Amino acid sequence: MTVIAPGVMDTPFWDERGGTPEAAPAMTAEKIADTIVYAVNQPAGVDINQITMRPTGQLG
Repeated sequence: MTVIAPGVMDTPFWDERGGTPEAAPAMTAEKIADTIVYAVNQPAGVDINQITMRPTGQLG
């Protein structure tokens, strides 16, 4: 199992809240999808346990 913990993402969630809370740009769904492809395409014997990803500049 691989846990992918994304940071601020560009989703409709933020539309009614005045935009993302960070000064950094939010990640797109495509960036998360690229990370999923990376995780599932590892060779036999390689286990990606956790990926924490945030847009550059996101705090905490």
